[in-house]
Amino acid sequence: MLYIPPQLQRPEFRFIRIDMDGPSARKKPLDFDWQNTNNYVSFDRTIRDWLTFGNNYGVVCGYGNLAVIDADDPEIEFLVLNRLPKTFTVRTGSGGKHYYYIIPDLEKKFVLTKGDKHYGEIQWKNAQVVGPNSIHPNGNHYTVVGDYPIATISNQHIKEVFEKFITTNTQERTYQGENPHQYIDLSKIINLENFRQKGGEFVGKHPIHGSSTGGNFSINVEKGLWHCFRCGTGGGAVSLIAMLNGLIKCQDARLGCITPEIREQVVQIAKIKHNLILED
Repeated sequence: MLYIPPQLQRPEFRFIRIDMDGPSARKKPLDFDWQNTNNYVSFDRTIRDWLTFGNNYGVVCGYGNLAVIDADDPEIEFLVLNRLPKTFTVRTGSGGKHYYYIIPDLEKKFVLTKGDKHYGEIQWKNAQVVGPNSIHPNGNHYTVVGDYPIATISNQHIKEVFEKFITTNTQERTYQGENPHQYIDLSKIINLENFRQKGGEFVGKHPIHGSSTGGNFSINVEKGLWHCFRCGTGGGAVSLIAMLNGLIKCQDARLGCITPEIREQVVQIAKIKHNLILED
């Protein structure tokens, strides 16, 4: 039986069921529209019954102003430990850290990058992290390593601490023409066999314009997002299919690039080529 730690048992926080089967088992949300409707308070019978059987759960960011610094690199961990207050901390199954904070004025999710290297993310609305005590696909547990209260910080504090890792090209969760509430497993669209896994992401060579380093393109299967570090662009399933099929160029995969005509073509390609239904 899994359980939700006391620090997270606040009535304003929300939790979701994590799918235990399929190619993204133990990491991706089970229910549709989990960001808005299919989420639960910690004492809800649905989530309690789900945990009773040892199933993984997710912590939905944004509710109660809860943000999670998803640190994939020791440099980010160093900044958190030395420039931010102690807070509730979880070691992920892949060895990274989740630092939980209350940030009442946080503007948006931040992707932490420098050059073409990905260092982590500051998860916010429309994002979730696998909850503590859950089990990673590799068999490791998400373990509480900082049993502290959840600290409160400001958006300005975040910007000051991580200024070298926050750029104007930071990947956004919502792109025009894409449904931010529909999860699509991107491994059904692009073959990840030659990609290397790094934390919650798969990193490899860009499928269209290639890469001199072999690591300028990333796929986050858990969140259904892709990102090109060379072009500073990215998105979800719609823009990925459009880019792979020559409907848009990678450097143009930004807000406003998916016209109704392009989306209509993408919907047909998704259905015929990938057996996927893209919902409005």
